[in-house]
Amino acid sequence: MVGGTGHHIRHNFIHHNQYQGLGYGVCHDVAHSLIERNMFNHNRHYIAGTGRPGCGYVTRHNVEQGT
Repeated sequence: MVGGTGHHIRHNFIHHNQYQGLGYGVCHDVAHSLIERNMFNHNRHYIAGTGRPGCGYVTRHNVEQGT
């Protein structure tokens, strides 16, 4: 996500994102979101954020399977 607030990422099957230098299931630049009730499977990283001001997320009730 490039920007904004109030994003909801829920009830998804996010899988097979494995690339050298990439491979993020959910990636934030400058955005705020709620990430809940998703299933993650075979991603390099499940959730990533830049750490820049304005970047943030809450995760809850997600399931991670595999690497």
